[in-house]
Amino acid sequence: MLVGIAGAGFDDLFIVTKVQPPRFTADEVAGRLYASRERLKRFPTVVVNHWIPADSDICDVVKSLEAAVAKGLATYYGLSDVSGRRLEAALTCARRIEPAVVENLRPHVQERRVGRVAPGPEVGPPIPRLPP
Repeated sequence: MLVGIAGAGFDDLFIVTKVQPPRFTADEVAGRLYASRERLKRFPTVVVNHWIPADSDICDVVKSLEAAVAKGLATYYGLSDVSGRRLEAALTCARRIEPAVVENLRPHVQERRVGRVAPGPEVGPPIPRLPP
């Protein structure tokens, strides 16, 4: 309904979705994206991890998100709630596709208070970050 009021077609939307499977595997992430497609009637433009458990390997997260993009389940992937150290490790794990969007932990507290715009992929619009 809001899309209709804004005058945009649903296909014109830049959809970002976060996933948080119990384990970051290609099958778990794909399952969540197929469920998202059921609700939205299309795949998202960007898939982002919601939160990475402390005992998880960042490479598993990157590989599972990268596999989703390679399968056409999203156009880009991003990483959310990652420290600088984990981001460096993630970039060494990226085999074919680097993350298009990264939201770090440090500015997260300020963003919650103020609401900022996080940089999006170079080929897409900025991604609005709104306070909860």
